[in-house]
Amino acid sequence: MITYNRKNSSGFTLIEVLVAALIAFISLSVFTLVFRGAIIANTKAESALLTSSIATLVTSEISSEIASNKAQNSLSGKGELLEGTYFWEARVIETIKPPVRFVGAEISQAEHRLKKWQVSFSVTVKGRSREYQYEDISW
Repeated sequence: MITYNRKNSSGFTLIEVLVAALIAFISLSVFTLVFRGAIIANTKAESALLTSSIATLVTSEISSEIASNKAQNSLSGKGELLEGTYFWEARVIETIKPPVRFVGAEISQAEHRLKKWQVSFSVTVKGRSREYQYEDISW
């Protein structure tokens, strides 16, 4: 008959090794999910920042285009900037006289008209598109 002597045995049992492996696997899985989430959030933030930067530059271009084409009531354009593309449209929604000014004791009314424009544009970066709308005034 074979007897088992616990005093001479050293090392881990199979159950202890399996439990340690399971704990290591769970820890590694959690770390991988957190790291993946951080990478996805970073990519989205980078894309949003680039889109906002392009939108700021596009609004300046649209404003100068509107100011240089005073006779038209509808404008549009498209282009590429940084790593994105954009498309814009603008139309006059209202034409008004400028406010009355007082010059000394006299009232002065300017002859030109103010145009209120409805501008909408979209910016596409890395396959994601974002729409913007605002109003602009030209004279």
